[in-house]
Amino acid sequence: MRRIERVRSLLLLTAALAAGPGGSAAAQLAVQQPTEKLLIVPLPVASGADSATSLRVTDVTRERVDRLARYKAVVIAKQKICEALQASGFSCDGLMDAQQARQLARFLDADAFLTGVVHREGGVLGARLRVVDVGGSGFAYSFSVTDANPGTVEGLAEGIAQRLNAIIRAAERSRDCDEQRRRGQFPRALETARKALEADPNLPSAHLCMATVYEAQRLGPDSMMAAASRALKGDSLSTHALELMFRQSQVKGDTATALDWAERLYHADPSHKSILMGVVTQRQLRKEYEHAERILKWAIEQSPGDRDGLV
Repeated sequence: MRRIERVRSLLLLTAALAAGPGGSAAAQLAVQQPTEKLLIVPLPVASGADSATSLRVTDVTRERVDRLARYKAVVIAKQKICEALQASGFSCDGLMDAQQARQLARFLDADAFLTGVVHREGGVLGARLRVVDVGGSGFAYSFSVTDANPGTVEGLAEGIAQRLNAIIRAAERSRDCDEQRRRGQFPRALETARKALEADPNLPSAHLCMATVYEAQRLGPDSMMAAASRALKGDSLSTHALELMFRQSQVKGDTATALDWAERLYHADPSHKSILMGVVTQRQLRKEYEHAERILKWAIEQSPGDRDGLV
């Protein structure tokens, strides 16, 4: 009997040690396996900044975000970025614009990428940044950061990393809102979105989730447009929000306003040539010839190689 009790105690002790203070190993692994991948590449420079500064800012930012948001997002390592670029014949230390970053994000299967510009003005180092969501991460946001300790790369990188970490954490609730919406749990989805907005009142993904819930509830265009408008405060180039404003203006029968939103949508994403031609055609039909010409001129400047297809 005593031997049985000793064996039983040993088994209980073994189980307790395996579980640890935070629960079972399996439970810990489930918590520690984020799936949303964020790509941070060297950013273009302006106003006195140089490429070496941008490289250092992005490297430090990447390392810092990886530590801060380790259990909330996967920050793609510099080694993987370099391997991907070198495989295509590019240097891993080249500065990348938004289009190049998007292509690399697609290649690396990233859910979001950071784009923008690093600048130095009056001796103060800063950055104008936009997180572009390409995989439903909820990370979309536009923001600016200046170094509180003017001129230091580490200070700017820390500011960017802290901002990104806050966005990543708030976006977790936005994704929960989307999941509840897909299940048809609309009140629960809205409550989750509101909690995300408590963390960040301008989080675009939370406002957009609310807009889609309103659409499912058939609340009418005004409710959806109000939510989309709030999303644009956090990301003025959000194609989802701009498309919502465009479509709901059409639903309201406001053709002139719908046309303005369509134009903003094209400026946010110049790859939509069908939107461009629709806007130009409508401007011409309204005898707004100079306006139509300005749009075409801007489109050609964005894609010089498409000139024959645009005129």
